[in-house]
Amino acid sequence: MLDIVQKYGDVLFLLCGDFNARTAAESPLTIDITSFSSNDVLTDRDDVAYRQSQDFTVNDYGSCLLQLCSQFDLFILNGACNGDMDGNYTFISQQGCSVIDYFIISSAVSFLCCHMSVDEKINSAHMPITCRLLCTADIPVTGKCEPVFVRRMRWSSDLVNVFHDSMQSEEVGQQLQAARNLIPFDINTAVDTFISCLKGAAALYGETCLY
Repeated sequence: MLDIVQKYGDVLFLLCGDFNARTAAESPLTIDITSFSSNDVLTDRDDVAYRQSQDFTVNDYGSCLLQLCSQFDLFILNGACNGDMDGNYTFISQQGCSVIDYFIISSAVSFLCCHMSVDEKINSAHMPITCRLLCTADIPVTGKCEPVFVRRMRWSSDLVNVFHDSMQSEEVGQQLQAARNLIPFDINTAVDTFISCLKGAAALYGETCLY
């Protein structure tokens, strides 16, 4: 986020995802939401200018997230927006329930968020969350969108030994070691290097995988 601010200057953020952060009903900012009209406010409850949450725990990640939000002037929508005024659980499992999946937005445009909801899902412990934003700008779509083709591999069980021999080659071994060395410093590049290594081993003899 610092890199984005340094590169583009005055920017606005909308963050969404699983942060593994439990923030209870703590709010990083004090926003007078009653100053907006009923059509634009985060919540229609005039007596509420703070978050609600069914989760009463603040963990270390939660404290860090609250600090991050304060530093970047961000507002947590969970528990402070129409559709989720009670701060519903976003993670439900046999081990317990918590609020760890969030929508977070720059406070300067928080009034654009007209509805947020935590929906039900039975095939994951994480509940899907949705957010609806007010937008009046008509953005024309110009140009023609070209299809993007993704090259995928298809495993051939008949060529397992060939792939195994490829993985044992000196070239692949050097790439694997390079990926290991990158892990403490740049995990994303390390993963990319590892994936490239697997693809290279698969194509080393030109027959291991079909494209």
